[in-house]
Amino acid sequence: KGIEQRNPDPQDPELDLHANTNGSKCVVDGKGKLIMEGSNPRLYVNSDGKKWQNVEMTVYFKCLRADPRGSISVFSRLAARSEHQLEYKCGGSGRTMGAFEIKGNGVVQLRKEWFHDSYAPNIEASIKSPARGVRWGQKFVLRNKGDAILSECYIDKTGNNSWEKVIERLDSGQPAPTSTDLCQKMPSITSIWLGPATSCYLRTDGNVVEFDSFSVREVAPA
Repeated sequence: KGIEQRNPDPQDPELDLHANTNGSKCVVDGKGKLIMEGSNPRLYVNSDGKKWQNVEMTVYFKCLRADPRGSISVFSRLAARSEHQLEYKCGGSGRTMGAFEIKGNGVVQLRKEWFHDSYAPNIEASIKSPARGVRWGQKFVLRNKGDAILSECYIDKTGNNSWEKVIERLDSGQPAPTSTDLCQKMPSITSIWLGPATSCYLRTDGNVVEFDSFSVREVAPA
């Protein structure tokens, strides 16, 4: 249906697919595999009655091939503590307190988006992303630690639950920029920084990617 409205999974109302209307799609094979392709498809985990705060997200992915319909080349992005699901109401929506991104150009990085599109500086890992056809595990943990946020990014090159930390950042609050959010007034800086948010999401872009073993869970603060 595109990004102008929610597209909840009839089997699970907390899962919500957003995709452009240019052939982007998400296909579940019934055997534990999810294929996402096209420009900016996202799978949100959100519901009206739940908020995410201290989060661990895990997925395994394998890029099958490039897709020319995409705007940028992202193999896999895990994004936590986000309001980006509001894109179906307003293109200027969103804050995402942390996102672990593995790109097609070799970049592996940690991102933070105050509002769409106002970003903190990215933190790049020393490793490079895998070649197409190679399966990796990806884990992102975002937790409050006192008045700061601890972000930890892990990869598993072996496919057997052997995790290596590749990025860690502990950062504290700072004045938020002037809001570009067209959907709502800016919340307080404290609620932006340490408070919970509605969704976590999985994204790819400009590639055909096979995902499996995707999970999102609430964990204890650091």
